[in-house]
Amino acid sequence: MSFITSKIMLGVDDHTRHWLYTNPRTAVDKAASIHQDDMGGATVNNVEQPIYNGRGGKDLKLDDASFELVKCPTKLSTKDFYSLQAGDGDLAIQYNEEVEAFVAKQIGCDKVICVQSQVRNNAKEGEDGVQGYAGGGPHTDSSSVSADIFALNTLKGSGLKG
Repeated sequence: MSFITSKIMLGVDDHTRHWLYTNPRTAVDKAASIHQDDMGGATVNNVEQPIYNGRGGKDLKLDDASFELVKCPTKLSTKDFYSLQAGDGDLAIQYNEEVEAFVAKQIGCDKVICVQSQVRNNAKEGEDGVQGYAGGGPHTDSSSVSADIFALNTLKGSGLKG
C-alpha cells in the first residue's frame, strides 16, 4: 500500500477547542475574530506520520482502521447529488435513509443517524453548496469536544439515550 510521510499536529484531548487559520489573516481579520493568534486552544504534539492511500485497499476494515471504503448503493443520480447540495430536502431524506439502512446492515447496528453529506468537485466549487477538495494537509473537521457535544445533541433530538 502506498503512503507519504507528513508532519502533522496531533491535538491532545484536554477538553478545549483547538483552532488553526491556514490562510494569512490581516490585522482587520484578527480584530473581527475571537482568535488573535493563528493557532491555539490546546496542546498539540508534532509528529512525523505515514499517511496511507486507502483507496483500493481492500484490507482496510472499520474495526482495524476506523474507516472502510465501500460502495453504498443509491437511487440518486449525479444530478440529484448536486440538487441535494442546493438544499433539496426530499432528496436529503431519501439519501439519508439509504445510507442509514446500508450502514446499519454493514455494522449490525440497531440505529444509524446520517448527519451530513458533501459533494466535492473543484470544477464546480462554490455552486450551490459544492466544495472543492479539502486543503491544508491531513486534518479533521472537528475536535473531540465538539464531537461529544454533537453526539449528545443528536441523541437528544432522536429520542435515543446515550
